[in-house]
Order: sequence, then C-alpha cells, then structure tokens
Amino acid sequence: MTFIFCGSYLSVVDTITAINEEQGECLILSADASIIKLFSELYSPRNVFLLPANKIVFSKPLSVIRSIKGELKKMRELYSRLFQYNPNKIIFSFTGTNGIASWLIMKFSETANVYYKPECNTDHLKPGYNVRIQLKCIFYNCLYGRCFAQKKNTWRNFIGVSDRFIKSVKAKPYSTNIDMRHVGEVLSRKYSNLKDVKILVLICDKVNVEDSYYRNKISSLLGELVKYVEPSDIALKAHPKNKQTPNINIPQGCILYPNYLPANLLLLRCHAIISYESAALSEATDIGKKSISLLDMLKPIDERRAVARKNYLAMRTNGSVRFPKTIDALLGEVGVNNGKGVESL
Repeated sequence: MTFIFCGSYLSVVDTITAINEEQGECLILSADASIIKLFSELYSPRNVFLLPANKIVFSKPLSVIRSIKGELKKMRELYSRLFQYNPNKIIFSFTGTNGIASWLIMKFSETANVYYKPECNTDHLKPGYNVRIQLKCIFYNCLYGRCFAQKKNTWRNFIGVSDRFIKSVKAKPYSTNIDMRHVGEVLSRKYSNLKDVKILVLICDKVNVEDSYYRNKISSLLGELVKYVEPSDIALKAHPKNKQTPNINIPQGCILYPNYLPANLLLLRCHAIISYESAALSEATDIGKKSISLLDMLKPIDERRAVARKNYLAMRTNGSVRFPKTIDALLGEVGVNNGKGVESL
C-alpha cells in the first residue's frame, strides 16, 4: 500500500501522476475536503482518506490547552486507524504547514520508504525572520515533531517543511515525468461533459485588491469579453474556498466550472487563462497555454506585494505570462480581431 499525501491543489497533477506510476493500491490523504471529493470522483471513495484540519486556537491560554489535548487525541486515533493499512511507501509534495500529515509521515517513516517532490519550485525560498511566526513555528515543532522552519518567499514569511524533517524521514527524491495526456484522460473519463472553451477566468480568493473593487473589475472584464467572444466559449472557476462567485455579474451563457475542480486540470480544457496571481498562470505556460495576469490592471492594496508577485511570475515563466495594463491590451492578448471575434489562441 502506498500513501500519497496531497496537501493542496498544487499537488493534484503530481498525485494523479504518482497513482499512475505506482500501479498498485494507493490511498490519497488530505485535510482538504475539496481535494478528497475530487479524488473520490476521479478514482473511488475507498482510495481517499480525509485528515482532520489543524485546529489550534491561539486566542486564549485555556483555548490553547484544549486545542493541544484535542490534537494529541486525534493524532493517536489517526495513527491507530491508518496503521492497519500497513503502508510500505509514502509520497508527499506539500511545502507548507501540514501538521498532522507531517507527524504521520514521521511515524510511518520508521517502516516505510518516503519520497518527496516539492509541489512548487523552492529555489527562491530563504529563511524568514518574523518573531510572531517564529514563535508559532516553535509551538508546531513541539507539538508535531521538528517538522517545520520559518521561510520567506518574495512576498511573505510563512511556516514550511524544514530540511531537517526531509532528512529525518530519509525522504528520497520522487522523480516522475508528468504525462499531461494521461492526466487529460483521467479528467475526461470522469468529466466527459466538460466543454472546451477559449478563455478560462479564475475568480481568486483574498487577492491583494479591495473586495468590491475586484468584483466590479471582474464584472466589467466579463462584460467586455462577451462583446467579442461567444459566452459559451468563456468559463469561470471560483477558488476552492469560495462556494460560488458572489456579487460578480456573469453574462448569460458563460460556463461555470465546479469550484472543487482544480485550475491546473481545467487548463487542459481552455486556450487561454486569465487570473490575478494564481499559481495556475505559471502552470499554464508549462503546457503551452496563453497566460494573462491582471496584476498590472488592478490597483493593489500592497504595492510591494504586487511587484513581488509579478516579478516571481515573470521569473518562473521566463516572461511568458502577459501583464496587460488596459482592457484593450488584454483583448489584444486573447486575440480579438478588430472586434470580429477571437483568432486562434
């Protein structure tokens, strides 16, 4: 039995690839209910296992104590249940804080071989030096084992998987070649009714833009797009944390993809993707799709973060992501042909 820990939507394509590579029996474990729903549909409910989310409450001392007791109880119960599967191989790819998952990997590494493939490029990560985050990191290390370290990317500090943890579980690199044709076949097998579209617009969650301003701008963008592109050739997909696309005016005829379907799979169903700063923008360029960011079109709350995100996307894709500054420039990027429609994208 192989355990595959899928920490986020960034890992979905790698997880599908690993399932195909392993051939034998696999169990996909995640604390994200949307990911569990996805894989239970792509494969079978018996191939998935929902881990409890980390629920440490830091607001009051008594709340912290209760949270720790509850977390320790969950950890013991989980290990007892999962021990019955007798895993001999573990694959994981998350780079952020996955407390219970990290603890389980550490426990099972005593008898199973562990393999690691980071869900994103970690070359740009540096040590972080935020006092509050460091204190939380120390707390997590005391509770789950020495799994984490404070890190910093181009725009924020966060708690991530530590090099010490990778070494302690004796994780070997998991080297696989992603076969997007196979990924597409898996998607088509279950969701054969998904229509191919010209443009996929991702509605982001908690972007670096004021909420009402963001909704108004997305509504205006959609209104302009349908002047030149058939509504049925435009699809929208909300962030998995959003149950719908609230207060956005969606032109009649546009397609709404289910929010739990990951953008990195839906890329196979579109020619161009439009988003603010989603990781799917860089993934789109990897498979030859046109990728358009709204970072230069929308006024940010934090200018430095917007610049850092733009620089990262440009660096990650060797300049392949486009950053139009106006709606006319964006229409040009998607191939509007003198107001007559969309050329081949």
